[in-house]
Amino acid sequence: MLTYRHLADISVPDFKGFKYYLIFPYKRLVRIYPVFLAGLLLCLSISWCQGSLPHLVIVLLSATFTQTYFPSVAMQWYDMGTWSVAHEMFFYLLFPFLPLLLRIRRPAMLVELLVATVLVGTALGAVLWRWPELMPYQLVYPFPLSRFSEFLTGMMGGLLLCHFRWHAPAWVAAGLLVLTAGYLSFVGPLVSGTLLHNWLVLPSLLVLLNVLAQPRQSPLFNWLGSQRLEYLGRISYSFYIAQYPLAFI
Repeated sequence: MLTYRHLADISVPDFKGFKYYLIFPYKRLVRIYPVFLAGLLLCLSISWCQGSLPHLVIVLLSATFTQTYFPSVAMQWYDMGTWSVAHEMFFYLLFPFLPLLLRIRRPAMLVELLVATVLVGTALGAVLWRWPELMPYQLVYPFPLSRFSEFLTGMMGGLLLCHFRWHAPAWVAAGLLVLTAGYLSFVGPLVSGTLLHNWLVLPSLLVLLNVLAQPRQSPLFNWLGSQRLEYLGRISYSFYIAQYPLAFI
């Protein structure tokens, strides 16, 4: 979605200037921070009522999206779930450098880079699973740089759709969804570390989003455009944040 929005502003491999790169993350910040801050203040009030106030440093790190950069305190207090929002801000700052990928002229080269990126992300999960003493969970799962492969995969998937006009068949998306669900049901509980499953999960999500973004929808997926599901999509972020005050209670 961000790739689509970005390409509406810049469709050639040239930089638009420093001002644009300030405006791009700012527009995202004003969309997500008010709800994020409301949830943080509500959790802070609940913690105060329960007599379990976190350290001021933890509150400040969480309020500035930086707690997840410190493995010793990552995923504590409000950051137990909102670490993903901190990841969003980290990648918003990197996103305007999309023109570097726009310099790739051949779709085959982009696909090769995409496959390599997915495998690198999967390798991190494999290391966490096989040698947890080498890479602690807090340094892999909630650490932004460890999720860089997922971010880059999403960007390249967006480029394949918006820049190279690649349209995946709906039956491929449906088949990958069934395969992924079966794989995660049987193999998922047997191994620790969700990044290990990226070799299948990321391509499946990429193909699914590609199919859903196409103007002419397949009967397999057109029900996702119903008004009720669109409403759930509009409130999804607020719903995501609201679950944490409830978890504190």
